[in-house]
Amino acid sequence: MKVFIVVCAVLGVFSFPTRASVVVVTNVVTNGTLATTYGASIMDRDVARWIEESIPTNSKKLIILTQCFGGNMVDKFATISNTTVISATSPGQKSKYGYYDKGASMALKPGPSRTAQDVHNEGFASKHTNETPIIGGTLSPTNFSLDPVSPTGTVKSRHIVFYAGEPDSRPERDFDQYLRIKKSFETETNTTLESAGGQLSISNILDFVGNAASLRRVITNAAAAITNSPTPDDEQFVFYVTDHGDYHVTADVRTNLPPMSTLTISNFPSFRSNAITPKAILEDAHAVPSFSIFIPFTNVVHPANEPLSHYVPYFSSFGFQLQVFDATNDVTPLNTFNFSLEQAWELNGSGFIGDFPGEGIVRRFTMDPSVFVSNYFDRTLTFRLTSLVSGTWMIQRISQDSGELSKLFEPLVESIERVFSGFVVRWSGYRPVRLEFTPNLVPPTAWMPLTFYQAGGGVTHSFYFEPTNDLGFIRAAEQ
Repeated sequence: MKVFIVVCAVLGVFSFPTRASVVVVTNVVTNGTLATTYGASIMDRDVARWIEESIPTNSKKLIILTQCFGGNMVDKFATISNTTVISATSPGQKSKYGYYDKGASMALKPGPSRTAQDVHNEGFASKHTNETPIIGGTLSPTNFSLDPVSPTGTVKSRHIVFYAGEPDSRPERDFDQYLRIKKSFETETNTTLESAGGQLSISNILDFVGNAASLRRVITNAAAAITNSPTPDDEQFVFYVTDHGDYHVTADVRTNLPPMSTLTISNFPSFRSNAITPKAILEDAHAVPSFSIFIPFTNVVHPANEPLSHYVPYFSSFGFQLQVFDATNDVTPLNTFNFSLEQAWELNGSGFIGDFPGEGIVRRFTMDPSVFVSNYFDRTLTFRLTSLVSGTWMIQRISQDSGELSKLFEPLVESIERVFSGFVVRWSGYRPVRLEFTPNLVPPTAWMPLTFYQAGGGVTHSFYFEPTNDLGFIRAAEQ
């Protein structure tokens, strides 16, 4: 789970803010974004642009999206030549570990006459009932060959990128998928596999940390290998994504905000319950939904200082105020946010923000998931953003964010801790949940109740007990 470190700076004395300008939103889009371990989440349009700009046009590209809200990324690849996209989900859907991703990672392997259609078919055959897989891109999956690499064949080299921003090491999850793909291609000549995810190269499994700079690095490494080959048209690029994903509604603003001024942003459509359900957020006990703004750094350089525990924010935690109104009432705000978190958007791996085009910072106005789903679904919003910092800053975009959501549907036992003569079990779940156990370690055929059903809602519950008999397995089960 990502932890946010906040450093507060002392503000000077300012006069009462004045009204700066008004932006009426007309360009809202939905985004599926990739989770990170460090820094801001990675927007789908950035991923698509990095691939389009670096991988040669005629090289065939395969994008496999198994993270939550992968379906919202598919359309961002719609105009990239020679690109096949297969996704575990349709727009607005969460994915689930052990279903489409398991089938797809098993099927992603070389073999005579194999194609990306085989990968999608085997993912589809093992999908969860909540997953609706889709196909996109400009190249049919049947035309993306998975023939073994050969100097005289149709595929002369293959370059694979694996990404999992906050990887899960439990069975049949991110590391297992990576190791399965690695094993499938390890005997192939002229084939590379680079990975990014996690805080470090955990147990020497993944190559780079999980952030935007690392993802750009492995994509450009693959691009360089393809571009520098004697036959780039016969080289392939494969991008496999797993782990958490986000759902965003985003509007470009591109307006300067002077100090002690207020920017009004109107006509912003909030999340729609027919596009993403409130349950998708509530059922993840670690979800941190928010509104966020992006501020590009063009004439400022600031240390990124990763990992996150070392990062010192450029702005005070109280440097911006955000008021959110229903569009029908611009007098009484739904909420006023005086506090925001800062995340770096660093792209070239230099350790500094602002020394590379497109870099900047994201300020997140976070809230409890129950507040988020109660107030910010199915309505049109007006924002008033006030700057309490010195200098004039560009506000490039504003977005409503689900927070990084994991590929879990079932309730989850978070921890079991020994306390005195008993145990404390902590668990999460959406519907009413109870703890259940088995009296031994034999593979369970029947579960016995340990607690009564307790209200869910995405929060973490705890239960202390002193066992009166032997325990084998403990699980959380929904009603």
